[in-house]
Amino acid sequence: MHGAFAYVTRVSCIATFAAFALSVGQFSCSDGAGQEAESNVPFATVVDSLVSNVDNKGPRAETAALTEGQPYRIVAANLSSGPGQSYDPGHGTRLLRALSPDLALVQEMNCGDNQPAAVRTWVDAAFGDGFSYVQESGKNIPNGVVSRFPIVESGVWRDSVINDRSFVWARINTPDGKRIFAVSVHLSTRSGLRGAEGPALRRNLDAQIRAGELVVVGGDFNADSANDIGIRALEPTVGTGGKVPADESGNRNTNASRNKPYDQVLLSPALARAQVPSLIGGSSFPNGFVFDTRRFSNLGSLPPARPGDSAAPQMQHMAVVRDVALSQAN
Repeated sequence: MHGAFAYVTRVSCIATFAAFALSVGQFSCSDGAGQEAESNVPFATVVDSLVSNVDNKGPRAETAALTEGQPYRIVAANLSSGPGQSYDPGHGTRLLRALSPDLALVQEMNCGDNQPAAVRTWVDAAFGDGFSYVQESGKNIPNGVVSRFPIVESGVWRDSVINDRSFVWARINTPDGKRIFAVSVHLSTRSGLRGAEGPALRRNLDAQIRAGELVVVGGDFNADSANDIGIRALEPTVGTGGKVPADESGNRNTNASRNKPYDQVLLSPALARAQVPSLIGGSSFPNGFVFDTRRFSNLGSLPPARPGDSAAPQMQHMAVVRDVALSQAN
């Protein structure tokens, strides 16, 4: 087995979660500048490498179907902070807790010592008890997928040009019988390297996805524009569907200075057609939502987020939200 991937799902940690949630103020986001190490490893698929603590039969994962009319929330989350590019300081944890995702595509998923117990504790704190997750191991800034519903298969696609993170995918079963194929990505900060990553990622997608699957690719694309090669190369397998999330003022950019659209949630055509407005803090965002605690007027409606969370040291990205009606995704 390869040691580059860890797949960890539900373990009973209710007591740990309760204690940790009370101290969530002490639980990083970087675009990887200065961190990237180029790789000559071919873009390859590694399936079900190191697997540990597998338990997809937790009661919440099996029974917590969405209520009628409740949207399925997808969030791209490169929300680490602090010098360790981790979620330990607590800012990203609070942001995720406030948004209540059903599916999160997480970058820089460093949690404590990154051992299963530490990651499980963080997942419970950020999402709630019973969520399944996949996190690659052996990388400086690992990608991961966290899901309300069971992850039934998972793997890693190695990056062709960077060796400090890979692309992590997960196949998810929903209670109504639909299958979601989700990929967490963190592309290079260099446009020339993204020109290689995008097409390679598209080839892996087209080779791996199965008929009828609903596909979502999300995370940190380090995009200079909405037409960046790393995004454009994935069309028509996934794309924006003509809808780009924005904040309360209509700003679609997601980096810390809010002038570049680094982060995206890209959907397959069936999912894009099923997108519904995101209802956030009493406001409706028809194209989805970019969450910046510095700029959201009704932050009190989104506990436990704090005004300074999006301005935390080394918080270089904003969360991106898209909601879909799974019952309409055909």
